[in-house]
Amino acid sequence: MIWQVAEVVSNEEAAPGHLRMTVRSRDVSGLARPGQFVHVKCTPQGIHGPPATDPILRRPFSIAGADRQGGTFDIIYRVAGR
Repeated sequence: MIWQVAEVVSNEEAAPGHLRMTVRSRDVSGLARPGQFVHVKCTPQGIHGPPATDPILRRPFSIAGADRQGGTFDIIYRVAGR
């Protein structure tokens, strides 16, 4: 289990209603294997802002792909609920 701050490199529409987020993390991209997922929790004002309290729990996302050389991984998601 790795706990760390990661940088969102891009967040673009992949298909109608679905987005692809590319995240920079050499640790996660280097260890990613098929079927694994990451838990994501965002802070409202970046890493220097107050800790996020809503939602309380992190959200799990399946890793859609990893670029070990570039140190990035992708998740595909759609916005639902709050």
